[in-house]
Amino acid sequence: MPRSHPLLVFLDDLQWARGGLATLLGALAEDAELGGLLLLLVLRDDELPDEHPMARLLSSLDGRQGALLRVRLGPLAPEAVGALVAAALRQAPDRVAPLADAL
Repeated sequence: MPRSHPLLVFLDDLQWARGGLATLLGALAEDAELGGLLLLLVLRDDELPDEHPMARLLSSLDGRQGALLRVRLGPLAPEAVGALVAAALRQAPDRVAPLADAL
């Protein structure tokens, strides 16, 4: 794949993926000729046992320079939830505070 036409592949909820997908993603991640490919893989690692195919894939990619960048996200702060709700509803943060608190 030419770098002039990059491709982003976004896959979510991979804690439920089966072994075949992990094998495919591993092959894609290891293919040196696939320049311009970015795999964005999202999963809940607290729901991923060590024997899970995705856990094994991530473990195998961990040692390779540039192959894997892990970004761990925690829960949003209440102020951030309020800002998101206010922006989505186009309202003042104080007006949506009860809804933001419920979320």
